[in-house]
Amino acid sequence: QNIDEIIRNQKIKSGNILLITILFLLSDHDESVKSKFCHSLMYPDCFIATQSILLTLTLFYSILKNKRYKTGGRSMGRVFKFHNDVDTDQIIASQYLLLPNIEEMKVYTFESIDKDFAKKVKEGDIVVAGENFGCGSSREQAPSVLKALGVKAVVAKSFARIFYRNSINIGLPVIISKDLYDKVEDGADIDINLSEGWIKTEDETLPCTKLPPYMQNILDHGGLINFLNEGEE
Repeated sequence: QNIDEIIRNQKIKSGNILLITILFLLSDHDESVKSKFCHSLMYPDCFIATQSILLTLTLFYSILKNKRYKTGGRSMGRVFKFHNDVDTDQIIASQYLLLPNIEEMKVYTFESIDKDFAKKVKEGDIVVAGENFGCGSSREQAPSVLKALGVKAVVAKSFARIFYRNSINIGLPVIISKDLYDKVEDGADIDINLSEGWIKTEDETLPCTKLPPYMQNILDHGGLINFLNEGEE
């Protein structure tokens, strides 16, 4: 009702647009109210102010609605927790390797363990596992489907060597932490700082692998190929 009244008056000051819009985005108003609100932002009194806050709105909406972000080597997201000895066939089964590209393969990620994983995971989420994550066959598609789904990092007690190497090559951060698995629950939010080597849970800050500068540089470039290509330019 308050939003509708403000729209009718068409008198929204610059400072109020930000607050009103954030509250509106987080609300459950019906489509008619949403339509009125969006139309109101096109009036001259609002248009310039609206343009100036678009970037701020994007950041606020991402944090308040999704509670996940990445900045300055840090990556915050929801935990998807898996057991010891998750092999590459459990990450992406061999029959799906016949599909033409990673975009089509990614919807079957972890199908044998959690058939709805690809539907639930959001960009910025983090896979947490026990020992020997990524064992089995040396398929590069395993880390690739995780990255394609928006997984920002895999944190495990230990990794299979080839999976670890493939992940770095394609630009997927893989972090070793001996403590996190036993101290975090599935669905929890955690914050990772890749450059400083720590993981923050709701209760404490834990040490993890601090990536060497050359490896962090590869990840920052999105993988080894991009890193080498830029070096040639």
